Parts: sequence; structure tokens; C-alpha cells
Amino acid sequence: MSDLSVRHVAGPAVSSGQAAPTATAPAAAAAPVRVSDTTGGTPRDYIVFGDVAKLDLQAPRVNGMRLRNEHAEHEPWTTARLTPAQAARLVAQGYRVHEDRPVGVPATTLAPDVPADALANIHQADDLNALGPQWQGEGALFISVDSGVAPHRDLPPAERFDDIFTESPEDPQADPNKHGTHTTGSAIARGNRDEGGVRGAAPRARLNAVQVIDATGRGTESSVLRGLERAIEWGKQHDGFVVINVSLSGLGSTIPANDPLVQVMERASREHGILFTVSAGNEGPFPGTLGRLGLAPLAVTVGAMDHKGTTDTSDDRIAIFSSRGNGWEGKPNITARGVAVRSTVPGDAYLALNGTSMAAAIAGGGLLALGQGLFVMHQRGELRLDPRDLVRSGEFQRIIAESSFDNPRISRDAEGAGDLRLMNARAMFVQRFAIANTRGPAPYYDGRHGPPAPAPIRYQTPF
Repeated sequence: MSDLSVRHVAGPAVSSGQAAPTATAPAAAAAPVRVSDTTGGTPRDYIVFGDVAKLDLQAPRVNGMRLRNEHAEHEPWTTARLTPAQAARLVAQGYRVHEDRPVGVPATTLAPDVPADALANIHQADDLNALGPQWQGEGALFISVDSGVAPHRDLPPAERFDDIFTESPEDPQADPNKHGTHTTGSAIARGNRDEGGVRGAAPRARLNAVQVIDATGRGTESSVLRGLERAIEWGKQHDGFVVINVSLSGLGSTIPANDPLVQVMERASREHGILFTVSAGNEGPFPGTLGRLGLAPLAVTVGAMDHKGTTDTSDDRIAIFSSRGNGWEGKPNITARGVAVRSTVPGDAYLALNGTSMAAAIAGGGLLALGQGLFVMHQRGELRLDPRDLVRSGEFQRIIAESSFDNPRISRDAEGAGDLRLMNARAMFVQRFAIANTRGPAPYYDGRHGPPAPAPIRYQTPF
């Protein structure tokens, strides 16, 4: 179990069948609560939520840096090294205590052969891009929460870059692990295909990046939490559609309602209309193997499809490594290409990799271009609702799922609602939300789908 919420504290001193120790008397306002005495088991690293200014904690350091909340809007928290008994004392005093477990990038593999259409990573992206610059992501913001993003000739410069492992946010843009540069290229690269470059579905988008993973591909929940908070602050300041891509995996399972990373993502979607794309994980083919971040209800969790280098769906297969859901949680939501994805890596180089990380980023770029195009339609008075409001309610995510290609040969726990289809989704948005004087193109259908079904009258929960 990776969840150590207010209800569950693991460790030798406190078992699931025991009551938490009696709460100590609250400290005077001028004196901090001291819990730094090492008693009751081996110390572990925790994240403590609550009025942490009143606590005197032994704080662990990650690469020499103490991690803590830095944004007033988010719940105060700090890292601490505590014994299980000390953690139980804090829970009894009303704090929430969560074990600071490892987080990393999903294990990707090199693709031995790159299919001929390796640059055409996402269905209908060319058709969507042809509608205008806004449908190429112009004015939208892509934020990578990953191992960083190194400069590359095919990538826009990162307007904001922060390495949370150092005290100097202005440190040069870098990606010692290569993973973040690769996923970002899959989404927003603007290279020339004819010259061997890489191009994503949102080549005109702007870029911000937070490095939460070190050179070995590892981080902690606290490093990701701080990075997410930083990314959300940037997203709130942007006037346009925002996608935050989180191609990370966490160990163990957890309950979404108790997971601090999931909850900060949910608040950002519900309050600010920020869309998250999350990798399903590379722990397949068995059911119930989704990464914990992929359980976030309003995030678009993406599994990896193997398109066999063709546009024909008859040979499509779900990648064997792609994590599966249990069927009841509605995850993953969709799939996108995740096998033999050629993209950018540091040093102006390219590499083909397999993984749901790639699929999530590919989908993130496509949804960014789609969302920004709808945002501009709304600004022009052509669409009744702002797509960011649709993200808040979950309707945006639901339409993405409804318009995807459901392959009857692939189970729902493996592919979710199906493989992403951008123009089908655009047609469904236009049909449901365009006003009478829209100047947009007519609805588009690709032959595999009939006209979208009318919107249901009754309320539906997301997905």
C-alpha cells in the first residue's frame, strides 16, 4: 500500500486493528509541536498536510533540497522523517500523513524497427491542423511534468522551466533522463517531416516544463506534488487551453480520494479547467495494473495501441505492456499510439521508444490542438461553451471517449472507450455546442463512424 491517509498509518508500532495513540495536548501558539524524537520504529519519509508551521519536524532533503508547499492556494504541506508512531501522533492531532513513496517514469523499451509512418503518430491530426493555426495549438500551453525538456531544434524553447530539485528555478533547461524531451516532442514538436524531423499534433503550442524526476528516472511523491503545484500555477495564468502531461508511474495502489497527487490534479481540473493526460502504465497485460495517477477521475488516462505502422484498424493490437483497468473504474479512458514512437531526445537527436508515456503525450498534443481550436471558436461566438468549462464538468473528457474508435476485438479494460480520433471529436463538439451562426467547417466523419448520437438528457458522471 502506498496510501497513508488520515485513516491509515502503516508501520510496526500501529497496526490496522489498533486505535491511534491518544492525542497530546495542543501546543501553545508561540511554541511549535515537537515530534522529532525518534521513537516507535524505523523512521520513514512522509508528507504531512495541515498547519505545518506549528510543527518542529526533521525534514529529509532530496538532492540537498527540502520539499514543501510554496503556493498559498494549495494545502500547506512539508516533508518529514518520522517513525510510524510519530506519524500516528500527528494523525491523532488532525494532520493528514502520507508516506513519501518513490515515483518514476514507466519503463520504456527501444523500438528495434521504426515503421514507415513513424511521424504520423495520431489519427486525423493532419486534417485537424489543416483547419487553421488555432487547430495546431497556437495560443495553447503544453506543460511537461517529467524529467525535464532539453533544447532541441524541433521543439519550441521552454518559456518557463523549473527543476524542483534545486533552489535555483532559473537553472538551464535540461533533461538528464531523456524521457521528458521524448514525450514533449510527441506532443508539440514542429520539425520538418521531409527532412527527417518530428512533428506533433500541436506544433504551434507554447511550452513550460517542470523536472520532477532525476537522471536515473526516479523521484518521490513530494517532488511530483511540488512540480504539479508549480505547473498548475502556470496553467492558471495562461489565457487559453492548457494540457499538463504526466507520463509517470507510482508504486503500489491507492484510493483516489486519499491520494494527494490525484486530488491536486482533480482540483485543478474542476476549478481551472486544466486538462491532464496521464500514462496508463507499462505493467500489462494483467487486469488491475493501472498506475495510481491514472485513476484520477477527470484526467484522460491513455493506454498504448500498436498500430503496426498502418492506418488500417484491422491489424491494431493493444500493446502487451499497456496496463489494464479492472473494468469498473472506466480506465484507461482511451488509447493512442505507443509502439515505435519516434521523437526528440537531447542533443538534437531522435529515438524510437515503446511505452504508454509516449501514448499519453501523443494524446496530450492532439487534445491540446483540439481544445485550443474550440477555445477560439468560443471566443468568436461560434461555440456556446468554453471548452475549459467542459473540462471542469467532465463533458470534454466524455466526448473524447464517445468519439474514439472502439475496436470490437479489444476489451474495454485494455483500450477504454477506444483509439483517439480528433476530427470525430471535433464534429461531436460542433454538433452539440455550436450556435446557429457558426462559420466553422461542416462536421467530419471518417466512414467508420456515423453521425454522433444526440447528447443524453439525463446526467452522466464523467466516463
